[in-house]
Amino acid sequence: RVLVLPGSPFLLVWNSFLLCVCIYNAWAIPFRLSFETSNKSISIEWAFDTFFLLDMWLNYRFVAFVQDGELVTDKTKIKRHYMANRLKMDLVSSLPFDFVAY
Repeated sequence: RVLVLPGSPFLLVWNSFLLCVCIYNAWAIPFRLSFETSNKSISIEWAFDTFFLLDMWLNYRFVAFVQDGELVTDKTKIKRHYMANRLKMDLVSSLPFDFVAY
């Protein structure tokens, strides 16, 4: 049974990586939409979008959370918590809206 605990080194590195991807997207997408760029940048952005989808799957399946001061490790409760609290936000933020501009 694999679980990722809050505060684990893996989760810290993973979230730091996703933060870097968000910063890249915040700069690269407006630049690409403003100026003609190569298809290479589009490929990189699609790869980054897959990381966000992978993050959704990890949070749905494996990331434990703290509720009312207690660590929740039951996978059914983790899934329910994710579906109720983060799924909508993650879906909307993972959609590649920049490609609608083309």
